[in-house]
Amino acid sequence: MCVNQIKIKMPIKPKGFTLIEVLLSVALIAVLFGISIPVFSPALLKNDLESSADLTVQSLRRAQVLSQTVQNDSQWGIKVQNYGVVLFRGNSFSDRDTAFDEFTDFPTNIDINDTDEFVFEKLTGRTTGPGNITLTLKEYSKIISVNSMGAVEY
Repeated sequence: MCVNQIKIKMPIKPKGFTLIEVLLSVALIAVLFGISIPVFSPALLKNDLESSADLTVQSLRRAQVLSQTVQNDSQWGIKVQNYGVVLFRGNSFSDRDTAFDEFTDFPTNIDINDTDEFVFEKLTGRTTGPGNITLTLKEYSKIISVNSMGAVEY
């Protein structure tokens, strides 16, 4: 007994995405990206400000340690500028030995207020004058205080 085989041809559906599906996906991603920018901008600014404050404090502490250990038989200090921090050897930034300068750049344009230079005494690590460094980025600010004993708080 022979059974005739009947073949039914099914229409072949093309594989892939339609243009409408692709456009909807791209539009959804664009909307999500547009919403996320204002949400994450303040966090990025705060992070840049925190990074700049950390770099400044690290430079202050390094200058203090170099002075306490009488590295190269000299005092050490830092100068804070809008582009970053300069660790220097000498009694002041204007009288420094430029061969020993160490530059640390801030991640963005930070505004500096108050005291911008600290020099630490040999052996004791005390500052020649206490003061504050105020770092400002748009509406955010961070205050770094250095007392006459050389203690750094922020």
